Amino acid sequence: METRSVRECPSVDSGEIEICQESGVPRSRFEVSRRSLCPQIQYGEGFDRLEAYPTKDDTLGGKLTVANEWQQWLTQQGAQWAETPDGHGDLPESFGHPHAEYTWIQTESFWCPRPDVGWLEVTGRDRAKFLHNFCTQDVRGLVPGAGAEAFITTVQGKVFAHVFLFAGHDSLWIANLGSPVSRLLAHLDKYRITEDVEFHDRSATRASLLVSGPDAEDKLVGLGLAAASLGPLNHFWTDLPTAADSSVRVHVARVDWLGQPGYLLSFDADSGLESLLCRAATALTARGIHPVGQAAFEAARIEACFPWYGQDFSEANLAQEIQRTAQAISFTKGCYLGQEPIARIDALGHVNQQLRGVRLSRGPVPLPGTPIFPPGGGDKPIGKITSATISFADDQPVALALMRRGSDRPGLQVVVHQEQGLSPATLFWAEHEA
Repeated sequence: METRSVRECPSVDSGEIEICQESGVPRSRFEVSRRSLCPQIQYGEGFDRLEAYPTKDDTLGGKLTVANEWQQWLTQQGAQWAETPDGHGDLPESFGHPHAEYTWIQTESFWCPRPDVGWLEVTGRDRAKFLHNFCTQDVRGLVPGAGAEAFITTVQGKVFAHVFLFAGHDSLWIANLGSPVSRLLAHLDKYRITEDVEFHDRSATRASLLVSGPDAEDKLVGLGLAAASLGPLNHFWTDLPTAADSSVRVHVARVDWLGQPGYLLSFDADSGLESLLCRAATALTARGIHPVGQAAFEAARIEACFPWYGQDFSEANLAQEIQRTAQAISFTKGCYLGQEPIARIDALGHVNQQLRGVRLSRGPVPLPGTPIFPPGGGDKPIGKITSATISFADDQPVALALMRRGSDRPGLQVVVHQEQGLSPATLFWAEHEA
């Protein structure tokens, strides 16, 4: 996404701003009155956005946001962009058919952009030893081609980051979900003293697409990728054919986030990354892998009970509250930052709250923080919503929630307290996570 001031735009004339393709063909045109008393926000084709206002010297001021090549390409494929307080979000809300997109997730295969997955590359002779001391998994035991899910924890055993680690021959790659890589880098770097370890934020030069679905493996094999050889969290680098006598380098990692075969395809480029993504997505679509927006993905994610950092949990949560203990925590690896409280909780046998799925029998979609009560109401809430959306299976709300110990049994009937009244609901947990 490119943002520049309106005054820098060379095509301002009589209150008109025109955005053209490189070929010179107009894409978006904005008409703005210089003498308007109020700021004006206008949307052009797809991603383009203009926020303009009159200045004291009776000229046009403001901010012009223009789609990059990748966002333009997504718009041409039918991407619908959700509006946010800062303009458009980075993720397409849908590709025009959210119900069909949800069905493709459940029955076929799909791809979707994942700009909310950031990448940190760790190099140096002591990289495995260093990371081993700050996360919940046995990093020293990872051989090249292997991976692991882990939490980066604080000294109190709370979750600073939710990561997926992938060991290479010369480096360790960290996929950081839901929070800025710069935040994770600063956290790790403050503990570095004499260790031979270096951190490289690759978020600006690496981008990822998630390919998932019941037939995702077959579709990727048909593209020449050896997806069938990958066990959970295994990974490799290979070439993805994109056209006749053409290919792009891709890192393929097995991540079954939705309880089905899933593959995180990541592409690296110091320049031209958007063009590379367009070529890769074109090849995936031509193979019958459908593009899917955030609305359908979010419904499938919540129904699969896969929590997302920054939405369902944060640094305020203990690691065992997230219901990823079996996947993300090793109790045999030895000491690390936060190990003592995590081991103590394991010995005691419980935490005071944990994540559960919530199926509402009627709308609207509850906001994060919405309280949950026992069926009869009661004076004290027994849980709160962390994320929610519409399930396209039945067009009713589905959510994840942190539920109080003793009130977290799957199948338990509860009520969600909303401004419009009480919404009956049932707790659940995905079978593959049981």
